[in-house]
Amino acid sequence: MHEMSRFKYLSLNQKRWQVWKQMWDRWVGRSVSLQALSESVKRFFEDKSFPAAMKEESANMFMVIAIPKSTSVFHARVKVSIRGKPDDFVIEFATESSSGIFAAIGSLMTLLGGGLLVKKGLESEESLGKLEKEFWTFIDVTIESLTARNRKD
Repeated sequence: MHEMSRFKYLSLNQKRWQVWKQMWDRWVGRSVSLQALSESVKRFFEDKSFPAAMKEESANMFMVIAIPKSTSVFHARVKVSIRGKPDDFVIEFATESSSGIFAAIGSLMTLLGGGLLVKKGLESEESLGKLEKEFWTFIDVTIESLTARNRKD
């Protein structure tokens, strides 16, 4: 059973002028190896030319962090955490971006001559939206594949 419970929320780190956009989803009854899933997530980012690292926080929690290259349109660090048990786990997709601040105060920035920053912020936000959509599609397919593989074993 899969609960359709993708939630989005924002948190603001005012000291660093960065916004964390987070979305999470819960999966129940799939019996998936969390380590195999985490390795697949790492490969997903590497295939998109994001250097990525995976860290096993504990037996029940894995973290994948991907940072885009400086030449990328996308200017945000991505953090994916996978936590829980093989048959009941949560995947959280979070991005840290200072470009969201510039896009949010666009009118003021334009008046102060920061139109280029606003444009880059909006382009980055658009790229983030595409990446996030591709990520969740990838997750759906990967979990189905890992579930099917476990049923055969």
